[in-house]
Amino acid sequence: MTAIDLSSNQLSGPIPAKLGDLSSLEELWLYSNELIGPIPAELGDLSNLEVLYLGGNQLSGCIPDGLRDVSNNDLSGLGLAYCGDSGPSGGDTQGNDFSENTLVVN
Repeated sequence: MTAIDLSSNQLSGPIPAKLGDLSSLEELWLYSNELIGPIPAELGDLSNLEVLYLGGNQLSGCIPDGLRDVSNNDLSGLGLAYCGDSGPSGGDTQGNDFSENTLVVN
């Protein structure tokens, strides 16, 4: 499988980390759904990924560094920093300092 287009399908919940197991994946279209939570780090392992559209969801956290090389994407419109980038407070674009081992309780 080289392409998955599930855009505008009213999907909800988190993005499955298992998508990172699809090593031949070149295109992933998940925009305009009701997806929540972080972008799984496993998506950054998709070395053949050339197209990634995730906008129109409620994603949080940071963008895995492995997605920097995806040539056709809407990542800049998500309002999220790359996981390896550190702003003034060393965290995400909201000024929070998150890591994989951080538990945030509201």
